[in-house]
Amino acid sequence: MPHLVEMQKKYAEDGLVIITVDAERPGDKDGARRAVEFLQDANITLTNIAWDWADAATWEKKTEIAAYPQYLLYGRDGKRVFAGYEEKPVLERMVLEQLKK
Repeated sequence: MPHLVEMQKKYAEDGLVIITVDAERPGDKDGARRAVEFLQDANITLTNIAWDWADAATWEKKTEIAAYPQYLLYGRDGKRVFAGYEEKPVLERMVLEQLKK
């Protein structure tokens, strides 16, 4: 995740917004707390959303998430241009392509 923080700082003025989603399993009552502690301890300053597993089917259908971790990249027009997992250099190149549009 440090590479996401780095990209957010580097490209925020160009319009990049990174949001993380915490997807804890049902019944894991301490999962959200642990996620917040992890983000704070690692000094991760991105916007974080807690996934409500009661509505997991809707989230998965809308995002077409197939595995975790996964990146969803949306263009300025709000259309998804990438879903999957890539290493930092490839992800950053895709982000830059979208920021130029």
